[in-house]
Amino acid sequence: MPVQIDTTPFANIIKKKTVGVEPTGAIFDKAQDIQIELMDGDIKPTESLLEFKKRDRKTAQDVKNFIKTALALTNKQYEKINETIDNDVLMRFGMYLALALQGAEYDSFQDYVDFITKQAEEDADTDPKSSYTEEKD
Repeated sequence: MPVQIDTTPFANIIKKKTVGVEPTGAIFDKAQDIQIELMDGDIKPTESLLEFKKRDRKTAQDVKNFIKTALALTNKQYEKINETIDNDVLMRFGMYLALALQGAEYDSFQDYVDFITKQAEEDADTDPKSSYTEEKD
């Protein structure tokens, strides 16, 4: 059964506000790969800045190709999206798409953005020292 994906960020380009995406084995596997790549996005202590930038660029290309494949975009639609939509929006949409295809339920792309924004604010408000406990001799 297709998962309805909110395509509001691209609606003026693809002429649809939602697209039904069938979470086939291949699409589901790619969704998991994209989620892992995006979650593993921080620079590693053993990684040079150049290595990090190359990996970051590959992740961005993988996310964009995933969006193109999952939404069955034409080359023209894909190029227009890539040329006009902010890269941060594309990366957030890639994660939203990956999670939705794995069963996460968001009412819309904006609902997902609001959720991750709230999570980031809560994480920023948490004092790491408050959860630290010292062992007493």
